[in-house]
Formats: sequence, C-alpha cells, structure tokens
Amino acid sequence: MVQTPRPGERVTLSVLSRQLRGYRPLDRLTEDQRILVAARGEQMHVPAGHILVDPERNEGRSYFLLRGALTTMNASGELVTVDAQDSHAVIDSAALQGPIRTLSDCQVLQIETGKLNRLLREAPGVRDGDELQVTASEDPLYAVLTTIHGHLQSNRLQLPSLPDVAWRVRRVADQENSTADDIARVINADPAMAAKLVKAGNSAVFRGFSETTVLRDVIVRLGLDTTRQLVTVFALRELFHTDKPLLLRAMDRLWEHTREVAALSWALARAIPGINPEEAMLAGLLHGIGAIPVIQYAERFPSLCADEVELAAAVEALQGEVGGAILRHWGFSESVCETAEQAGQWLFDTGSDEPRLVDVVLIAQMHALISQQKGGELPVFSDVPAFGRLGALTPEKSLRVLLAAREQIESVKLILSGQPELESE
Repeated sequence: MVQTPRPGERVTLSVLSRQLRGYRPLDRLTEDQRILVAARGEQMHVPAGHILVDPERNEGRSYFLLRGALTTMNASGELVTVDAQDSHAVIDSAALQGPIRTLSDCQVLQIETGKLNRLLREAPGVRDGDELQVTASEDPLYAVLTTIHGHLQSNRLQLPSLPDVAWRVRRVADQENSTADDIARVINADPAMAAKLVKAGNSAVFRGFSETTVLRDVIVRLGLDTTRQLVTVFALRELFHTDKPLLLRAMDRLWEHTREVAALSWALARAIPGINPEEAMLAGLLHGIGAIPVIQYAERFPSLCADEVELAAAVEALQGEVGGAILRHWGFSESVCETAEQAGQWLFDTGSDEPRLVDVVLIAQMHALISQQKGGELPVFSDVPAFGRLGALTPEKSLRVLLAAREQIESVKLILSGQPELESE
C-alpha cells in the first residue's frame, strides 16, 4: 500500500508512479511513462476551503487527487464529492461544470492535458498492439529521467563521494576524546583547507579579540563542531563542477543559489532557539546537492544540455530523491537529509510543534528567491507551515532579521567561497 504523503511533502517519483497506477486511465501507461507524468506534473498542497480550479479560467490541465477530498459538479450540475481513494479521482479542467473546492487539506498532481493525452496515445496496446515509446529525441527529459531513476532504484546511480578531507575530519571529530590537535593534524595535510579555515577563524563572523595564524588556536576558537561543519562546507565547493561548457552555467547558478541559502540559513538560525547556526549553514548548502548528479548525467544527452527549461525540469523532478540518497550515503543525520528531500516544498508540514532544520532552510530558500527576483510563484508567507514553527520569527521579523544581518550574511558568503574579508581594527 502506498503511504499517504504528509501535507506539502515531496512524493518521490517511484512512490508517485505506483500511486498513479491506481488511477484510470493511467493504469494503461508503462511505469516509465507514469514517471514522466509525475515529472511533467506539479505536486501541489492545497489547504481546506480553497478553490483548486475555476472553470472560467480554462487552463487545459488535468488533476490527480493524491490525498484528501474535494467537491465539484458533474455533467448534470450536481455537486459531488471526490476522495483520493477513488480510482476516478482525475479531473480535466476543460470538462468542469463548476469550481473545484477542497474539503480538506489536499495533495494534488497537476499536468497539462495535452501532454497527458500524448502519453496516453502512445500507451502500449493503443494502436493495434504496437508499443509506442517516448524517445529521447521526442522528449529531452525522458532519457535522463528514466536513466537516473532506474539507476537510483537499482542502486547503480553513481553518487558523488564526500571529499576526503571532510570525511576524515568528520570521522576524527566524531570520536570520543578527540582534541583540537587531532583535528589540526588532519587538516594540515591539506594546506589549502588549512588556509581557508584560518581565514574563516579570523573573519568578522568568528574572530575573537585577536587574530591568529595558528590552526590549532583557530580550531579551539571555533570549537570542534563548527570546525567540522566549516571543513565540510569548504570541501563541497569542488563538487559543483562540470567539464561540459553547456552545463557550466547551470552548475554555477546552483552554487551561487546554495551559497546564498546557506548564508541566510545561518543568519535565521541565530534568531531561533535550539537551531545550531553552523549546522543550518551546512544544511542550506546541502539542500540542492541532488542537482549535481542530475546535471552531470545530462552531459550524456546533448538535447537536454542545450535546453535550460528541460534541464531545470529534470533537476526539479529528481533532486529531492537523489539528494536524500547522497546524504544518507555520506552518513548525515535525518534532519539534514530532510532539507534536501523537501527542498522547494513550501507547504511541507513536519507535523512537529518544534522548529527543525528543514523549516529554517525552506524559509531561507524563499528569501533567496525573492532577493533574486524569482519569488513570483511563491505562496503567501503566512500560508507556509514552517513559519508557524519558528515562534516569534514571523515573515515580517524574518525579513528584519536578514536586513539587520546583511553585512554578516555577505561575510558568510565570502567565507563559503574561501575568501572571507578580514576587518582591521
């Protein structure tokens, strides 16, 4: 039985494909075609009492109710209730007689009806038994989607390795009775990393009363936990790389966005009791880690490399599932894995009364998109469940916190680039 998603939760493609198999007419599609439907569609969380679709705005979309219940009108003009357990819980906006209104919190997959109909026409057995498949030439997304998803499900996906120095530092720091000297010996084996950490320790963000060039003293000042987090952050930069010129722009954009989210997460966490700012910084940097293998796999498909829109669709469809797999492979905590799995799921609800890392990183992502003038499709902040768990950090106060910390945020962004500004007294 497919597990019911929590409100706003990103449902992985494999889970969504299995769930869609129970809906007519999607039961005619192959699993790969259902995965393409899942990727082409948009997962939405709609609170109770909202109008999901207004027939006066005929958008040519079909809707699959994954969770919850809603009301609409049938062809006779009668008000009917549709439940997610109904195999006919599929609605074509072009055939509506009245608005669709949610009776409870609903999880919905929406997809353009034209795209859905094309897949249905190509379903096995439709044309005299011929199995017509969508090919990479017909749909640039299809090849990379099925390749990565298939490899992920069979444990054959080539996951990036945590950079060696970060792995060794985390291993030593996790041992009982480890000291600053132990950590310093590991870091000194990588002179470039040692230089970055000393610069960070002398930056405006972390500096004490005086500067020091001694790595051990920097580690003592920062503490073992912060040192471990910063080494991991610095080491991750080398993963945001591709040899393909067509994809270099996408990788650079990913790095700049994750760096911004990391700095904003750090600043927000300082205003939230119980959230470690350095851990929030690391989680912010890791939230988009799943996009790296997707972009790298795209090198194999020239048509996808050349199409920024399709590449973005592939990243959006796969980065949560791939990101969770990478971070578990690296041994990170579930709270950090969750930030990657639910990246961009603005209405995700943890079900907890206490703030979690995922809440902080989601809010940081929203602020980052707004600062980049890409916030046009964001929900109203007051509708975002994460804000309800951040206590006094309301949408308005979160903006004031970030504005007040603008200089520190810029310093953190420089630290993440390995080039912090050194302030003179």
